[in-house]
Amino acid sequence: MINEEQKDFRYKNQVPSLLGLVELSLKFQGLKKDPQEYCMEAIRYINRFFPEITDVAIYMPDAKTGTLELSIDRITNRKLASTELFRLGDGHSWEVYLSGFSRLIPNLAEDPYFLSKENLPGNNGSYFCFPIEQSNLKRVGTISVYSPDPFFFDEHNCIVLGKVSTLLGMALEMFYSIKEAVERSFRDELTGAYNRRFFNEHYEHEYYRHKRYKTPYGILMLDIDFFKKLNDTFGHAIGDLVLKKVSDSIHVNIRKSDTFARWGGEEFIIFLPDTNDQNALLVAEKIRKGIEDLYITHKTELDFLRAPITVSIGVAAFPSDCEDKTEMITFADSNLYKAKHQGRNRVAAG
Repeated sequence: MINEEQKDFRYKNQVPSLLGLVELSLKFQGLKKDPQEYCMEAIRYINRFFPEITDVAIYMPDAKTGTLELSIDRITNRKLASTELFRLGDGHSWEVYLSGFSRLIPNLAEDPYFLSKENLPGNNGSYFCFPIEQSNLKRVGTISVYSPDPFFFDEHNCIVLGKVSTLLGMALEMFYSIKEAVERSFRDELTGAYNRRFFNEHYEHEYYRHKRYKTPYGILMLDIDFFKKLNDTFGHAIGDLVLKKVSDSIHVNIRKSDTFARWGGEEFIIFLPDTNDQNALLVAEKIRKGIEDLYITHKTELDFLRAPITVSIGVAAFPSDCEDKTEMITFADSNLYKAKHQGRNRVAAG
């Protein structure tokens, strides 16, 4: 039994960590840029109010693969890093992420399962792994913590650490919601390409950067051939399908650093940073060929068209063609119409 004096001592020791949660929440509200900033603040809180915890790691899923990746860690005992306590793939963090249930090992030295799997005889200490969840219970990561003190993770400590996880989950939910809303405002809903407003703002910044450092860049203007006829023949639903397929093909054939936007209707524009005139031509031809091949690679979906989808592309290169940012777009647009007059399904430059 815990007497009144012990209860009073424990309560007084708990107050700072509870007040620290309020401070952590306020810090989260001031962050805006990077999820790792939020994770770093969570680790700082743990280090400050739980000095007995010597090792901590925060894991988050990769956006493409869905597998857990180490976001940030403060692991002092590197032997533990290779064990199931902190190991990626088949470690406790992955199990907790999948199930949503925390994993607590009060004393590693008395855990037969851990001792039988890991070659760390005589290793004392305690371990706790718990999920990071948003308000809709969607899991967005896990936190793993280790203390060399056996039975350190009592009810109070687990509850407070769970609150850290809750605050982190809510902060990340807000961060991703705002990011998604901003991203949607810059995207064309149908094709996923950036919209014209975003392109103009981004191009303004990039133009002055390239001009200042005297580096080349390219502009591609692209138009789907006979798109009006396609719409009139097959209807707008098929026109939308073609726009999506063309957009997907362009995304595959450009770099992440390139900026691809829907300019209007069936017309698209692509900004190629740090790209000279010859390389801009190569990219344009790669895009043209990729779209022409859609009829083969997606034959089951597009066979009813009875002919390949083709595009005409105009190229402008800075500074060899123009040095004014507006003239660059005009020049690319002029070459686009040159490509159309020359027979379509081709690239025009110079």
